[in-house]
Amino acid sequence: MKQIFDQVDLNGDGGISPQELRTMLQQTYSISSFDVSTVRTLLEIFDTDQDGFIEKDEFVELFACLA
Repeated sequence: MKQIFDQVDLNGDGGISPQELRTMLQQTYSISSFDVSTVRTLLEIFDTDQDGFIEKDEFVELFACLA
């Protein structure tokens, strides 16, 4: 899971930004224009500490729901 997280965390800062999340969703689901409101909703649900980023523990939960 760490390897997948690191691939999504493009800048390596330890958190997945909304843009990084959107890029991952676009690449994974082959949707060129992934809806921004969907990204916001995913952040609202899975960003449990509400810092605007998805950290590794939050990513595990997100990934489990998307897989």
